[in-house]
Amino acid sequence: MKKDIGVFFAFFIVICVFFYRIFTQTYMHGDFVAYWVPNFKFILDSLRDGYIPWWQPYSYLGLPEIFKLELALFYPPTWLVFATNFVFNSSNNLTFLGKSIEVMQYANFFIGACGMYLMLKKIFKTSTIAAFSGGLIFILSFYITIQSGDISSLPGKLLLPWIVLCVINFIKRKTRLNYVLLVFVR
Repeated sequence: MKKDIGVFFAFFIVICVFFYRIFTQTYMHGDFVAYWVPNFKFILDSLRDGYIPWWQPYSYLGLPEIFKLELALFYPPTWLVFATNFVFNSSNNLTFLGKSIEVMQYANFFIGACGMYLMLKKIFKTSTIAAFSGGLIFILSFYITIQSGDISSLPGKLLLPWIVLCVINFIKRKTRLNYVLLVFVR
């Protein structure tokens, strides 16, 4: 277990080093600035005004905002972004909102790396160094890093090792705990 904590810390350091240059810029690029931050600001403003954002009139001719799957509003780390902004961003600073969304994305990278490490270590019985390398290869692959600004699909891809781990654990031992973990991670 001590080795695992050391590996998780190493993943944290690698993610900090790898994304340091992007994080110190004002924002990520592309859709992150044009789509994600304004939509999250609209939702945050709506919640601060005391109503649920059922409808968003500013995009196209209006869209049902709360049910947009790409915003991942029912994904628990997104709730942490909103809670953080409620507590620490009372002035609705766009930079703070954007940075909190970025931190959520980096946390997703960490979750994905830890999931791949545990899957390789527990299911495939690889060594610690091989599992660590597999976790790094997974999160630093072009397929994953190119989507670092995509809030809708990146968490699903990074949760895939956890899903596989929970499915295999449930198949091996059909306990209530394994069932709850399987349901939670899906």
